[in-house]
Amino acid sequence: MPDRFSELTKIWFKTAQEDLLWAKHDLGAKFYSRVCFICQQAAEKALKSYLFSQKETLVRTHDLLKLLKICQKHDSSFLKLKKNCNILTDYYIDTRYPDIWDITRFEDKKLAEEALKLAKEILEFVKKKI
Repeated sequence: MPDRFSELTKIWFKTAQEDLLWAKHDLGAKFYSRVCFICQQAAEKALKSYLFSQKETLVRTHDLLKLLKICQKHDSSFLKLKKNCNILTDYYIDTRYPDIWDITRFEDKKLAEEALKLAKEILEFVKKKI
């Protein structure tokens, strides 16, 4: 019987994959700021799934760099994701609250395509590690 951490690893990674599919759909629908946000979410869930695979308890943060540092304690090769995480981590708040930031700056197809590429790289990397 799988342990709780195994189950959490699978659930969180599956949700990360579903978020990536959602982001791809929204790219086609030209919801570019939403693509950026969902890609941050996919990356966050993927990193958390890795941490569960390492028997870490849930880390309640949306800061991808903080999650990445914890991942690196288990596997230093996670350092290669630093650029991806640095870019995507800012998409959590900046793309969600139009009254706080200028959300229109995210209505950019190239930015959304980059976010999708960066998130996909994170998920592919994590999948190999779990």
